[in-house]
Amino acid sequence: MIQRIQTIYLLVAFVFMGLFAFVAPTLPLIVGGVLAALVSLGTIFLYKKRPKQALFCRCLCGLGVVNLILLAVYHSGEVPSSTLVWSVGYTLGATFCWFLASKAILKDEKLVRSLDRIR
Repeated sequence: MIQRIQTIYLLVAFVFMGLFAFVAPTLPLIVGGVLAALVSLGTIFLYKKRPKQALFCRCLCGLGVVNLILLAVYHSGEVPSSTLVWSVGYTLGATFCWFLASKAILKDEKLVRSLDRIR
């Protein structure tokens, strides 16, 4: 499980979203960040079900994009710009890690299917 690169990507995304939850400007974003972090951590343990793991990663990528849109909506004069910069950075980092994890999972699934075909 830990030797797979997608596990590392999902752990890094978990850390990014955990940090995001500390700097998020509003309560809905904090709850979304904690939820995304927990789902990211839970996705690691679906390593025997690669298609489902890839689906969760793609859904988390979508959640990251929605999170960025919400950050843009909530951006107003009362939110300090440094908080917004850190929030956007953590969200982009997590979304990129989820994307890379999804690609690696699909690559593993393709390899397993090709080996099954040879047998």
